[in-house]
Amino acid sequence: RRYLFGRDDADPRHVRQVQDLLERTPYPVTMAFYATFVDHDQEAALEVLGRVPVTVVVASHDRLTPARHGRRIADLIGGARLVVVPGAGHAVNLSRPGTVNAALVELLDRVAPAGRQL
Repeated sequence: RRYLFGRDDADPRHVRQVQDLLERTPYPVTMAFYATFVDHDQEAALEVLGRVPVTVVVASHDRLTPARHGRRIADLIGGARLVVVPGAGHAVNLSRPGTVNAALVELLDRVAPAGRQL
């Protein structure tokens, strides 16, 4: 709960759902993921994203990917739209689906040619 949810978005059903997912993940998969996590740095790849529309969603109370990291990603991409979700934690897509979905719809609207639905 502490690492995946923020200040005020830890609905007990969502906490249990994430806990169930984590418990069902095989231990070797979890270990392989964490082993790569420390060295995961894709900053050099961000430049190419500046060629396409990008939206970066940042949760203000994310303890795994701090908001400052998301802000830096948006700055490095150049032209990226930044959406900051106050009070939310790392599981922002689960706890604040309306906000995340609105950000995605806005991104799709920027990408879609005028008058054409995706």
